Amino acid sequence: MDFLSKVLLGLGLFFPVVSLVTLILAAIESRRTGRNCSAILIPLIGPIALTGWILITGRSSWFIPLVWITDLGTVFFLCVLPWIIVGKWRISRWTRLQRFEATHRQASATLTLHRHGYYFLRRTWVRTAGSFGPVSAGETGRYLESYDRIVLMSLDGTERRHLHRHEDGYWIMQYPSEAQFQEDYSLDGWKFQQH
Repeated sequence: MDFLSKVLLGLGLFFPVVSLVTLILAAIESRRTGRNCSAILIPLIGPIALTGWILITGRSSWFIPLVWITDLGTVFFLCVLPWIIVGKWRISRWTRLQRFEATHRQASATLTLHRHGYYFLRRTWVRTAGSFGPVSAGETGRYLESYDRIVLMSLDGTERRHLHRHEDGYWIMQYPSEAQFQEDYSLDGWKFQQH
């Protein structure tokens, strides 16, 4: 075996083994503690490397489908891929109806409303040297619009906000008000302008 085939075989076996071992360990830990534990599932790299190894070493091409269907990372990735595509389409620029922007202190936010009642909220913070915290955060959810307000509810159900229409923009109210607990993350009292 030459060097390239050894590297391809090593990579091709490493990633599926990591996926399998961490999946087993996550299942054991989850059963033992009752908490949700995640495995390290890395798709595509293992099967691509093993496919290259099969082709370089002249092995039977019948092994190629086998390496693809036995890689757990790739199988799980292909199972969730339709939901990823649907989620991205829901908040894509082609489905966008309205866009709002706001700034408050050292933070800014962009809210986009999309067809079929979906929204996407992106918040960014300008951090000074030595300060800690998030730099950017995104949130998706559903919205309902009436004549004087827009009600936003995050998809995980943890955030509920009202945008109240005024002549000079929209003022946001967050329920429950987070201002006393997480002032840096709350949007309560922010003024959004339509763009």
